[in-house]
This record gives sequence, structure tokens and C-alpha cells, in this order.
Amino acid sequence: MNSRVLSTTKVEGSHTGEKFAAELRGVFKTWGIEGKVTTIRTDNAANVKNAVERLKIRHQACFPHTLNLAVKESIRRTPDVFEAKNKVKSIVTYFHHSSLANNALQRCTQDKPNRV
Repeated sequence: MNSRVLSTTKVEGSHTGEKFAAELRGVFKTWGIEGKVTTIRTDNAANVKNAVERLKIRHQACFPHTLNLAVKESIRRTPDVFEAKNKVKSIVTYFHHSSLANNALQRCTQDKPNRV
């Protein structure tokens, strides 16, 4: 199996399945591969899946994206884990947005041979 990125295109306006399908047809034509593409792997967005259906090409969901969605949903449905994740996110955000706090954290976490 070979996979390649043939194009990256900014799509103006609404991101509809119809518009994406038209963009994909244009890419296929540019590369001279009309009728040769057998599978398109994408995220699970309805508009993207709709575009692939319009092209009558086999759609394959991106497994890492699907797994990520499942993990996020599991975290969301587990209150203790969800709360812990949000607390950790707040801490990370704080240190990410404050250079003073980040510098202090760096000083506190330096390796020191004699640290107990």
C-alpha cells in the first residue's frame, strides 16, 4: 500500500461534502489519477465522509483519530478522571502562559546531585 499527500488546499466558505468532493476531483484531475484512487483515509467528520461517498470511493476512518475520540469520550464520562485532567490542564496552562512561573518551575526541577 502506498500513501501520499497530493495537495493541501484552503477551502473558502462552508466546508460541505459537495465542496470537498469538487476539490478532490480537481486534485485527482491535476495528478491524472481519476478512477485510480481506491481508498481515502480521513477523520470522522460527517462532511468529509460525505465527500468521499459522493466520489464513490471507499472511505477508511483514521484509526488514531478514532482512538483519540474514544479516549476523550471515556475521560468525559468518568467524573474523577475528567476533573483530574482539567486540574492538570489548568496547571500546565498556568506555567505555559507565565514566563516567571515557568522559570521558577525550571529552577525547582533542575537535577541536583545532592537532592534528597
